[in-house]
Amino acid sequence: MASSEPWLTLRRTIDACRRLVSDPSREVDVARAAGELIGFLILAMTGPFPGYIQTVCVVPNRRGGGVGSLLLAFAET
Repeated sequence: MASSEPWLTLRRTIDACRRLVSDPSREVDVARAAGELIGFLILAMTGPFPGYIQTVCVVPNRRGGGVGSLLLAFAET
């Protein structure tokens, strides 16, 4: 996450990313293929829009293959 856009432009450090995914007010769901982490999404579970999709991230070599779409569909259901 910290090594791709928009996080590079936003100057989000790896420590900031770690804090985000370990925040107890967030739900983190992951996508795996053959036991390998290939993507994840982060849902904000507090505030005016609980379940708000805050972040979707897919590893570079899996982008364009539908992983992000599957993560979004999972979150929407």
